[in-house]
Amino acid sequence: ISGAPQNANPNVANPATTFGQSGGVFSYGFDPFNLTTSGSPRYPGNPSVYALPFYSGSGSSAVNLRYVGGPPAYPFFNDGTFPPFFAGYSQGFTTFNAAPVAGAYTLAVSVGGGNSNTAAQTFTASANLASTTPLPPLPAPTFVTDGAGGGSGTIAVPADPRITETMVYFVDRVTGLYFAIGPLKGTGALTFTLPDNLGPCSGSGCQTGSKATPSINTGDTYRVYGASYDYPAFESGPPGNAQEKPTITGAGGQADITTSAPFSSTY
Repeated sequence: ISGAPQNANPNVANPATTFGQSGGVFSYGFDPFNLTTSGSPRYPGNPSVYALPFYSGSGSSAVNLRYVGGPPAYPFFNDGTFPPFFAGYSQGFTTFNAAPVAGAYTLAVSVGGGNSNTAAQTFTASANLASTTPLPPLPAPTFVTDGAGGGSGTIAVPADPRITETMVYFVDRVTGLYFAIGPLKGTGALTFTLPDNLGPCSGSGCQTGSKATPSINTGDTYRVYGASYDYPAFESGPPGNAQEKPTITGAGGQADITTSAPFSSTY
């Protein structure tokens, strides 16, 4: 699995690769945010984070989901204080529609010298997949709207002692807004609530005042889906954690995740 080298000449074709020229390794995961010949700024939402899993064999957006950290779990950023179209925070994992194989895995990242007249450098890291026993399947959440922009739901987290926490993700398929709730602790039927007023507004703190707008508008289609982790995924990621080496392994010495199918409906 590879990405293409950075190529400043649009007339020279890059080889066909999984991640292409825009794909790169960043502070918390694989995303398509390397600079390209377009020259525009790149961050979550401009363009979108990767739809997962890779190699799904399906073109359906109900299969290929984007895991983006938005409010209320993350600080509210839809108030004009962030770059336009910022969608949220990477969740730090990339999934592939392929059977896992135990053994050693190596990652090599080439960082070009750019305009600094320095030579490109390659950084490497390795990890071992000791167990291919997955976490149990995570059922799709349920969600009931409250008619005011939000609502509440339940996700049935399987009773596996490896599971540390669960995050619930929303996407409004009309506005493109992402929301995240969690981390939910424990297993069994866990409840969650999407607040009513997390839509775009103008000015810091506007989501709690008279300028607040609905999280999901009436008539919008939306999806709700979950992911359970055997490590403290939320606590280890940005913006709350800026550690160089956060905790991204579970008790078994590796990171295991189980993801659900989406619950889809119209508000």
